[in-house]
Amino acid sequence: MDSSLSSAFPPPPSAYSSFVTGVPRPPPPPLPGPRYRSFGMTWDTTDALPPLSAAGIKELFTTSADPADPSYRVSELSALTKSLLIKYLELLGLMSTAPELFPPLVEDIRTILLNMHHLLNEYRPHQARESLILMMEDQLDRKLAQTEASKQACQHMEHVLSSLALPADPAASTELENSSSLVGASSHHTRSSDTAASARRADMRVWAALSSQL
Repeated sequence: MDSSLSSAFPPPPSAYSSFVTGVPRPPPPPLPGPRYRSFGMTWDTTDALPPLSAAGIKELFTTSADPADPSYRVSELSALTKSLLIKYLELLGLMSTAPELFPPLVEDIRTILLNMHHLLNEYRPHQARESLILMMEDQLDRKLAQTEASKQACQHMEHVLSSLALPADPAASTELENSSSLVGASSHHTRSSDTAASARRADMRVWAALSSQL
């Protein structure tokens, strides 16, 4: 591994020379391949589970000829579970008669468990896809609920605005007019004072009615 890539302060990549002042020539994109380098390590992008034989472990199950048919794992796991139980019972009997002969049975149990673990790991891609599907469905449900809540809020506001009525209490109208006249005294609009005061009084009546409906 290149020590310069794994150091705490690695130097810039060699492509920095292509981005000099006045000559911005970026390097070509890397060619696609099964491997890539990151932080000084080489990583494999292929999604493949190595066979047990690659680790020197005996395979006790038979792989289906059809890769798209995963049903063979069910029968193989069932058979391995029965074999595991039988080996365990043999180990218990052996420990009561000749305990010094236990290593071969323990190794057989270890091999069976590794085979079962390997078959279960073959479900990992399916589990990842199903987890992603569930996560996307949950996000979609939340967004649909937020959209529906926004629509209901808009419909409520439209209903409130459509049902607005001017206050019938003369005292309230007088109070609103007095308030609007005080606000109008400090405003500096270019339109005429009569038109501005009338518009402000109408706005204040609308807001007063709106606040009483909410």
